[in-house]
Amino acid sequence: MGRHSAPEPRRGRHALPGQGRFLSWAVALALVTALVGGGVWAWRAADGDEQPVAGEQSEDCPESPLRIATTNEMRVPLGALVSQGNSTDCVRFVVDTATPLAVANAVHGNDPLRPAVWVPDSPLWARESGLSGLQQGPTIATSPTVVAVPQSLRGANVSGTQPWKTILERTGGRFGMDNPADDTPALMSLKGVAESYGGSAAGRQQLTGLVVKMSHSDNASSTMLTDADDPKKARAFPTSEQAVAAYNTEHTGSKLSVVVPKEGVAQLRYPVLRIPGSPGGDDAAYERFTKLVTSPLARTIMRNSGFRVQGETTPTVQGAPVSLPSSTPDPSAQDLSALLTAWNKAARESRMLVVLDVSGSMLRKAPKGDSRINLARKAGAVGLQTLPQSTEMGLWVFSTAQQGKRDYREVLPMRRLDSTIGGSSQASMLGAALDTMPSEVRGDTGLYDTVLAAYREAQRNYNPGRENSVVVVTDGANEDTTGGISLDGLLGELRRLQGNGKPVSVVLVGVGPSTNLDAMRKIAQATGGSAQVAENPDDMVGIFLKAVESREG
Repeated sequence: MGRHSAPEPRRGRHALPGQGRFLSWAVALALVTALVGGGVWAWRAADGDEQPVAGEQSEDCPESPLRIATTNEMRVPLGALVSQGNSTDCVRFVVDTATPLAVANAVHGNDPLRPAVWVPDSPLWARESGLSGLQQGPTIATSPTVVAVPQSLRGANVSGTQPWKTILERTGGRFGMDNPADDTPALMSLKGVAESYGGSAAGRQQLTGLVVKMSHSDNASSTMLTDADDPKKARAFPTSEQAVAAYNTEHTGSKLSVVVPKEGVAQLRYPVLRIPGSPGGDDAAYERFTKLVTSPLARTIMRNSGFRVQGETTPTVQGAPVSLPSSTPDPSAQDLSALLTAWNKAARESRMLVVLDVSGSMLRKAPKGDSRINLARKAGAVGLQTLPQSTEMGLWVFSTAQQGKRDYREVLPMRRLDSTIGGSSQASMLGAALDTMPSEVRGDTGLYDTVLAAYREAQRNYNPGRENSVVVVTDGANEDTTGGISLDGLLGELRRLQGNGKPVSVVLVGVGPSTNLDAMRKIAQATGGSAQVAENPDDMVGIFLKAVESREG
């Protein structure tokens, strides 16, 4: 599946309808993968040999073939197996790739061409599908989840069995992960990573930072496999042992190695699930299918495709650890809800109007010795390094009488950080503007008028596809010698504006001991934002990540 360099959050091919306990978004019909290409089913094997097509059938052929929905990696071995049950004049079985979302929608909608058998890559999708009466048959293959390591990263000593934190540290920022709603190994691995960070505030913040980075990159598993032999693009990433085995078969000169997490290994398991009431799914057809997929031939085909079969412990990837850590349980429904919500929050794009205090008091010393304006400038630079390049950001400054009686002035309009004007990126222009801030300092602190004006500007240019916010960096209380709105007046107006269907959060960052934190908190609470004090530039990272965590799920 193709991605843009900074994709909008995707709801995912594994996301299922009717599962409000773990999804906040609606299932869109546009995302449903069609189970058939038309009124007649055909299956073309990976080697190009065409299989029989339903059309002119022999008299003893079933009226409808047994349709099997499965994953992309299982489609070819299953197709090879069912070809044993088909003949030149009879199509008894048809195999196609379908996501859990597609299967659920086809069955819930009584599609006449819905599958009668489903072979997903984990039983958890049966649990989450909302389909009633599923009958679980044999598990025909398994594959442990692993971390694939390209050759260019092997010098990082990432091999064998390592704790999750070690894997992440030694890959040096070159670790990717597919959307967990799209990829079961990614989902299982995200659970392991989250558990390794623990439930503390610091641990949650580290996890959020990692997810922000991964969710704004082109980290589709298919892309990372394609990039694996490119030293400039290669990343380590979670996948299955079977995927690595298949890749290495085709790329003998640039094979992937694997590392497994010490905390435990999640297993992909491919169960046969019978869907009652589907066309072609009578007892005789189902029994014929289960005999095919549990035969000695089936075991051979699965092994040759890189899968393990029940009871086997021999790795299918050369050099992989022979002895694996204990298997970890599948994510519970609660786990799934938390993981997908955390990813979805982090994946949302931001539209951020930064408003910087340049009043005279910003030349005073901050608690740790630097001037307050330098602390704000450096904190802004740290923020620019932390935020995804797809972030939209503009810059204002404020102090009394910036433009006539107006307390604020636009320095740079809202643009993506990676957009360019005259050969310079928005990010570089913001960095250059921040460097000039010490020379801009003058006047008093016209805080309340500026907050209201910035809020109105953010709503006037509201982008419903992004998280819209105003970030105010200031060292003090409102000291507007030109008059202006009161705190109560500001709070009342912000609450009124909140009701117009364009939510904008205000994040206030204090950089000096004279900061009126009580007033800042009231402003933040009125808009669903936050108010915090930054004592050093790196605190901006935590403030940004805390804002991400506090987004609505």
